Amino acid sequence: DISARQKAENALIKQQTQLEELVGRRTSELEKEILQKKETEEALRRQQKVISANNRIARVFLTSRGNLLWDNVLKAVLDVFKCRSGLLGYTDNEGRFIFPTLNPHTWPNFKAIDETHSVSIEDLNGPVKKNFDDKKIYVENGPVELFIFDASLENAAMAPLLVDNRLSGLLCLANKEGSFVKDDIALIKQVAEFIAPIMNIFIEREE
Repeated sequence: DISARQKAENALIKQQTQLEELVGRRTSELEKEILQKKETEEALRRQQKVISANNRIARVFLTSRGNLLWDNVLKAVLDVFKCRSGLLGYTDNEGRFIFPTLNPHTWPNFKAIDETHSVSIEDLNGPVKKNFDDKKIYVENGPVELFIFDASLENAAMAPLLVDNRLSGLLCLANKEGSFVKDDIALIKQVAEFIAPIMNIFIEREE
């Protein structure tokens, strides 16, 4: 019977269509689940990196004293970000950055620096100063000229250290292997937020 056969074929086509729709929906759901899992794993990995970096820095604060404190904190941060050069400093009452960490091992053109190891905030170059005025991290992945001690760098990331939304210091990371990527910038921000209040306590103690 042609009519019965047509009905059977139509039923099969309908079942096939429904099956394809079901497979399509399930595939889409699985893809979303995989993406969510991947995003969760990435977020967890980033968080673990933050915790690891901050724990390492915290150990330095707990075990170091004097100028060794500054040197060891900077070394720990440079190691976390795989950078060859860097600065860690605080601001004084005259609006200058003081850099106890300046040495020939962590900053290029060391012989060109001022013996006071300090620089006026106004001496920061235009883009850096603007970012600091806006309380943002400055990042440059190409060659960069900084007016801080006549440095020529392959790349640089400079983060303001803020305490109660007030500029209390500066963290500069430079000459990184490769370049600063989005995850690096997020981690720099979190490390800077971790360092700033602890560093401020040590400065107040010394005063």
